[in-house]
Amino acid sequence: MIEMNWVRDVSSRSLKKWFKPFKKQIHKIWNNYRIILFIFLSFLALIFGYFGFYLMSNPLNSNNNSALSFLNENSSTIELMAPFDIFYTTLKLFWFFTDSKVNSVNLSLEIGRYLALFIGTYVTWRIIYGIFYEQIKSMTLKYFTKDHVIICGFNEWTLLMAEKFFNNDEEGRDVVFIVSEITSQDREKCIDSGAIVLVGGPADEEQLQRANIWKAKYLISLLPEDDDNVKVALNAQKMKEDNSRSKKLGSDLRCLIHISDNGGCDLLRQFCNSKFSNSDHFYVDFFNMASTEAGIIVNKFKPYNPDTSNESNIVVIGLNDLGENIVLHAAQEWTHNISQINDERKELKLKIMMVDKDASKKAETLKSVYRHLDYYCEFIPINMEIEPHDFLSDNWDVNFSDNLTRIYLCYDDCSKAVSTAFALSEKIRGNLPLVICLNKNSGLATMVKNLNVNDVKLGNIHMNSENFRETLDTSSIFSLNNINVVELKDVIDSPLQILEDIDSGRLAKRIHQTYVNTQKNKCLVNDQKISIRSWDTLPVSLQKSNLDQARDINRKLKMIGCIRKPLKNTTEPFRFTKNEIKHLAIEEHKRWFNERVRNGWTFDKVSNLLGKKSENLVSWDALNKVTQDLDLEAVESIPDMLISINYEIIRKTDMVRIGVTGHRHIPNDKKKLVSKSIQEVLSRIDKIPQDSEKQPAGLQRSYTIISMLAEGADRLVVKEAFDWGKERQVSIWLEAVLPFDENRYTKTFINGKSSIKEFRELLNRNQLITVFDTRNSQNAAYLEAGCYVAGTCDYLIVIWDKTMGNGKGGTKDIADYGAREKIPRFIIDPKTGNIEDLLDDNQKN
Repeated sequence: MIEMNWVRDVSSRSLKKWFKPFKKQIHKIWNNYRIILFIFLSFLALIFGYFGFYLMSNPLNSNNNSALSFLNENSSTIELMAPFDIFYTTLKLFWFFTDSKVNSVNLSLEIGRYLALFIGTYVTWRIIYGIFYEQIKSMTLKYFTKDHVIICGFNEWTLLMAEKFFNNDEEGRDVVFIVSEITSQDREKCIDSGAIVLVGGPADEEQLQRANIWKAKYLISLLPEDDDNVKVALNAQKMKEDNSRSKKLGSDLRCLIHISDNGGCDLLRQFCNSKFSNSDHFYVDFFNMASTEAGIIVNKFKPYNPDTSNESNIVVIGLNDLGENIVLHAAQEWTHNISQINDERKELKLKIMMVDKDASKKAETLKSVYRHLDYYCEFIPINMEIEPHDFLSDNWDVNFSDNLTRIYLCYDDCSKAVSTAFALSEKIRGNLPLVICLNKNSGLATMVKNLNVNDVKLGNIHMNSENFRETLDTSSIFSLNNINVVELKDVIDSPLQILEDIDSGRLAKRIHQTYVNTQKNKCLVNDQKISIRSWDTLPVSLQKSNLDQARDINRKLKMIGCIRKPLKNTTEPFRFTKNEIKHLAIEEHKRWFNERVRNGWTFDKVSNLLGKKSENLVSWDALNKVTQDLDLEAVESIPDMLISINYEIIRKTDMVRIGVTGHRHIPNDKKKLVSKSIQEVLSRIDKIPQDSEKQPAGLQRSYTIISMLAEGADRLVVKEAFDWGKERQVSIWLEAVLPFDENRYTKTFINGKSSIKEFRELLNRNQLITVFDTRNSQNAAYLEAGCYVAGTCDYLIVIWDKTMGNGKGGTKDIADYGAREKIPRFIIDPKTGNIEDLLDDNQKN
């Protein structure tokens, strides 16, 4: 179930995939050769036009001896025209008119006329297009563009991403740039890459509206200031949630926000993702570009040799942003690799020599932030300047070169990086496992990559660089076989490459691998085998399904009072309680269910991935035990999967989840009595000892009230809980569970506008929101939402007079469900205020 991914509609996707190569090829040819083609066609039009007129003037081709036969409009006499007049008349073809009427048209003139018509039309269009560019693009975006990519900001990264998104064979997308200002040269680069350019403030709602954010699939913000990037996300979320057009379209938008500081990026991932988790149509990931590039480089050029049992040692020269992140990712990669080993190699440490003028300071910072790395790695800082000639001196030596696995060179200056590589080749003879890591594209780097020879004399390489002349003897001979150069353009291989190396992407890969391990020994039909392919060959739509699941983990952790943080504790792994595992498994099934429905899936007794049908498109209770166990196992494995990407789960509070159900109508004269009973129930729950399974003991307690916010009992409990928490200085959270979408739900309220106003005031206070499928009948939706409230709570407050309900999904049905599931319950009689507690012996005071 966790993996039960879907495949797009075959016919539409096949058509798009068939047309895309032709569109790209035509676009590429036209951009590269349009000037030459324009001149060539213009020349042909002149030649054919003139030659056509000339043939008509030739005595051998006409019945008169005139130079050229035309009929004068005012007389029947024949006018003769000289060669210059013929040329002038030919030029008029480009302006769609001539002042004479041709008696007969030969083939040459016909070709010339149509070529001139095409060229004149194209020139006219280019003039109109240049004058009304903004208006034309706005109309194109509004009416003809969807599932496109919006990129805020312009630099090498964004331009490369635009090209990759547009040219990707799997799912090529249109790209829209929003930039505050841009040079004409950069604008041409954007247009040549197939993108649309809008000039204005990227964080302005007006610009996002012009970019048609409601139909967009991705929003990527790479502005220089982190504050502006976050503003883009906040405005995008506001527009998606508040605008009725967004709700009508129902499109999902994934927002990728760049944070320049790696530590700040980690904090935002931990604490702010939930801020953006309330909407089913809006998702946010924070990423750091240097970390992303470093992760890809380390994954491609491993810091260890998996085929040997020897210790591994690496050198990182240059601790700029990219260099620091390579150290971190290499250490994390080694940590994950060594944690999978059960033999004597588990005691081996990865030695990391860090070379930079501030190496000691940066090493201490890394060890203080990621303390667990010290258990698996040994950091050896060397404080020195990293000029190329410094590595030729006798003071420089690599003490563990016998077991050297890799040397990473991280320079902002490509010339210095290449010079240092050549200098090290002189210092360390033999095979040199070296990687030049650049955070930009470089012609020099490209040249070095293209030197596919075994031995090269420097004297035969002509380079305009002082570093080469100062550093190396031109008679030196060295090998280039083991020198690898990684440029910016080498990092992104597909549009989703940037997404895969951020935490959600790495976690998505672990989720997929966990699913594959559970399914590979089962007998699967052909279309089901699609979901157990390797990650690289998995269809993009299936990768996205895993990404959605990975992104949702932060929200699930928040539901039980937990967060994830960089791994520090290596001895006591976190474990969920049995109740939490069940709660989160139900929540995952609900997320999966709604995701499938939004993508056009329907229920069928026989699952069919290609036909978008699933036997599991039912409520949690209706699932077969095998599928329930898959969800339970997947939730139970979350702590281990997070550890594999160097995160751990921290329990911040003893989060107690309290569900509520009850009558919609409570008499006014009984509300004070019921309110007092609710306060008493909350006080009783507060005195119940912490679950012994929750570690560590003695945590501060907080509460989540799970309510459908219906009129009557649901809202009364929520309001009393907020007042009770405020009085006792206890954190109270609200999880709103709606049986269907907000507009449909508010129409069921009896008390009209005042009730709707109260509902929305409470809804604005919620931290989590759950909306069930709108396709269900009203009573079925009430029952499913009510069972979710009862099934995911630790205690259930039932305000009920124990009478029969008016229909399916009422208070009686939810109370009966709680009884069957043996959920601890407090039943409050709305007439008398009496409290009946149905707890187990350990929970009773």
